[in-house]
Amino acid sequence: MLIKLENSIENEFYFESLFILASVIENHTKNIMKKMTEKPRISFEDSIEFLFEEKLISKKLYHKLHNWKENRNNLVHNLILETIDEENLYCIVLEGKETLNILKEETNV
Repeated sequence: MLIKLENSIENEFYFESLFILASVIENHTKNIMKKMTEKPRISFEDSIEFLFEEKLISKKLYHKLHNWKENRNNLVHNLILETIDEENLYCIVLEGKETLNILKEETNV
């Protein structure tokens, strides 16, 4: 999956990059929570809160996850309403990639 992410960024397929990042980041946080709680249904928001409350992620990463999620959501919701600022899309992709790297470091994956 990470090879697909790198290829999509390199080829400037930023929407594809965004959706790959969303999938990988959300699945990673949710899977950790599922393993520890055995809850069958978990939201991305719940998983972020859980990881922070259990001290599995730093305050910095907690805020980065929330900020990235908010930026991603705003961008996706605006797809219908207006043209997308490609520079903003690219920045959100880079922010997501950095967030994913920190998440992997802090959760030892």
